[in-house]
Amino acid sequence: MPHVFVVIPSWNLKDDLIECVTSLLKSTVHQLRVVVVDSASTDDTAEALDREFGRTVEVILCEENLGFAHAVNEGIHFATGSGADFVLILNNDTIVDAQMIERLVEAMDQYPNVGIAGPVIYYLEPADRVWRFGDRQLFGPPLSWKVSPSRLGSAPVKVDYITGCAMLVRKEVLEAIGEFDEDYLMYFEDADLCQRARSAGFEILVIPGAKLWHKVSLSTRKAAPKRIYHQSRSRVIFLNRHSPHILWVLANLYLWARLILEVERNLFKGNISLIKYALQGMLAGYTFLWQNWRQRH
Repeated sequence: MPHVFVVIPSWNLKDDLIECVTSLLKSTVHQLRVVVVDSASTDDTAEALDREFGRTVEVILCEENLGFAHAVNEGIHFATGSGADFVLILNNDTIVDAQMIERLVEAMDQYPNVGIAGPVIYYLEPADRVWRFGDRQLFGPPLSWKVSPSRLGSAPVKVDYITGCAMLVRKEVLEAIGEFDEDYLMYFEDADLCQRARSAGFEILVIPGAKLWHKVSLSTRKAAPKRIYHQSRSRVIFLNRHSPHILWVLANLYLWARLILEVERNLFKGNISLIKYALQGMLAGYTFLWQNWRQRH
């Protein structure tokens, strides 16, 4: 069996993390190493992992929280430097089916041109309801929509994007295109990796027989302002970087139309204070792009 390293970025949620790791250690894949990258948690995550698993789990401690992409990259560096054939990037608020990794690896063996594969992700409750498993890109700018669960059968499904909640990445992809882009800080770093992988000639598959259950954004549910800000900022960066030049105006019209819709939705719900975070995030994204352009020129 190939060597599979599971990289779990973690910030607090130690009880959910322990539940996630416990499910991983029941995996039918034996050449498996679990790497938790803790971004300065304040709930004694590292101590809890040591008590529960000892040396079974590798723990990398970051002195500060520099975002999801940074934590994942720390784990990727460790994995690729330790002989990983595949790196499974996994959220800490998930429960893994025992056969999930085995089925993902089998699909990778069967389809050598596939660089990234993902499972079907279900809600924890109800456990048979699909949360997400892949997105398809629209024509033009890299806008996407969720693939309907009605597409699920027994055969793998080719998609354009899968979520970083759970993605198995072949080492050759990381060697060809590099790791997550830390410019994103949080959100869209997974879409960016998928976009670059496809541009390099790799395909992306979802494997229906591979299953995972997700508690859906536990770490950000209580921090809506932070989530809205970073989603807005990262969306601006992603669309501007990956839209063809001829469609740049269309992509940015979409961004501002989306902001207007979000303003209307939050006004209707009475969440007036959240509107400013969406606007601040967009402006931060444009500011970053402008500063980046000035540095290059």
